[in-house]
Amino acid sequence: MARVIVSLSRKHSKADFDCGNKELNRYIQTQASQDMKRNIASVFVLLNETELEVIAYYTLSSFTIDITELDELLSKRL
Repeated sequence: MARVIVSLSRKHSKADFDCGNKELNRYIQTQASQDMKRNIASVFVLLNETELEVIAYYTLSSFTIDITELDELLSKRL
């Protein structure tokens, strides 16, 4: 079965998505569409070509964090 990567839309089934990480699951299920509407992020999903169920996803954002604003220990790790 062929797989495709497309921009997230309302027609995609996100409710059953489970990657094993609660925060990542919550993001795609409840926040990703809102971020797209606000132009905060672009969200792309991997689907089976004939199904609308989300298999995987990734996001792109043009926002940056000034490293000088981070805690010193965290900024050293980054």
